[in-house]
Amino acid sequence: MAEHRETAGKERVALTLSIAGRRLSVVTEESEEEARRIERIVDERLRAMAKANPRFGTLDGRLDAALLVAVDAVGEAEAAARRIRKLEAELRRARQTMADTKADTRSPAPDPRYAGLTREEKLGRIRALLEAEKSGVREADT
Repeated sequence: MAEHRETAGKERVALTLSIAGRRLSVVTEESEEEARRIERIVDERLRAMAKANPRFGTLDGRLDAALLVAVDAVGEAEAAARRIRKLEAELRRARQTMADTKADTRSPAPDPRYAGLTREEKLGRIRALLEAEKSGVREADT
């Protein structure tokens, strides 16, 4: 049964978890569902270690297994943090590239071939190009 508490504006949950046959009382800001999911993952990892090496099933062995699971979890968290930092840096670079590209495309240099044409002449030129494309004939640019 979960007991809900509020501390410093954050809701905390007091739970009793069962990991490796031991009952642990914890207070967490995680939801009860998330705490139970973590409980299952840790318990499964410890059981797998005990199955792979019977020494991890003993009292002292369980502590060793728990420490190894903790070391593994910290390693995974550190690797994830590095991946997040790398992805954030890539995102910043991509945003900067996009901003630079937008700045470059806001005022494209006018094509000097069309500088002296009126709006109607430009539209006529576009129509001619579209018709030529539709008919499959490549019109030579002049």
